[in-house]
Amino acid sequence: MKRILAIIFSIAMLISMAACSSKGESPSSDDSKSTTQAEKITASTSDTAEVKDSGEVGSATVAIKSAKFIKDSDTGEDVVILTFEYTNNADDDRSFNSELMTAVSQDDQLLSGAPLISDPDFLYEDNLNKASKKGETIQVQQAYKLKNIDSDVLVQIKELIYVSDKPDMVEKTFDIVK
Repeated sequence: MKRILAIIFSIAMLISMAACSSKGESPSSDDSKSTTQAEKITASTSDTAEVKDSGEVGSATVAIKSAKFIKDSDTGEDVVILTFEYTNNADDDRSFNSELMTAVSQDDQLLSGAPLISDPDFLYEDNLNKASKKGETIQVQQAYKLKNIDSDVLVQIKELIYVSDKPDMVEKTFDIVK
């Protein structure tokens, strides 16, 4: 009797695994059907209730304040310096990086970070990991290498870990002024 039940359960597991694996589409070599990570992040914007450039994100209040476009004097690369305002609303000490994730994209491609920018306005990068007490507000900055100087830059901040299908998010698009 135990063997029969074991065989039945094994068959049921095989069938369910086969059904789960056949739900996804096979990858295509057609570029129009391929989805970049930035497109997935942007697509998730429509899943949120209302997206603003400031508001509650998880247990924090975040505002996307500004973007400064520069040419880094050390590397010669075009860079954007983003400034955020972060308020910890949790009962315990938390940092921007411990609970939030920033996605910065241009032309549907995620931009990579540009650390150690030598600019007099780049003052608050160290605040990314600074533990803030409940109710404390700090300025936070991040720098990213631009793909080009012609396209808008989309900035999105979400919860690092979220359990709902519609995470809290703030976003803002910056136009590069020529």
